[in-house]
Amino acid sequence: MSEDYILFPEDKLKMDKARWKRSSSASSSNDLLCIKPNVEDVAKYLTDYWGTYIEMQVGVRDYTAKTIIEDALYGLGAALNDDYRFAQGFDKFKKDLLAYLDA
Repeated sequence: MSEDYILFPEDKLKMDKARWKRSSSASSSNDLLCIKPNVEDVAKYLTDYWGTYIEMQVGVRDYTAKTIIEDALYGLGAALNDDYRFAQGFDKFKKDLLAYLDA
C-alpha cells in the first residue's frame, strides 16, 4: 500500500457485520428507525473514528464547522449501519435522518 493512501476508519476496523439487526416489528419505511445496533459496537466504532480523526484527515486543522458536522454525521451513520457508508450511503443516511427529525 502506498504511503499516500488514506484509510478511512471503517477500513481499519474489523467489526462484526452481525451487529446490525433489523427489528421485525418495525413498521416504518425509514431504515434509520428499523436498525437495532449493538450499542457497544457503535460506541467502539465512534471512539475509533474520532480517535483517528486528526491523524487520518488531510488538512483537518483548516476544517470549517460545516466539514466537522458532516464528518460527525458520517461517523454516526457509518457506526449504525454499513448501508450508510461512503458517499451514496451518507446521502441515504442524511435523507433518513431528516425524515426522522421531521417525524
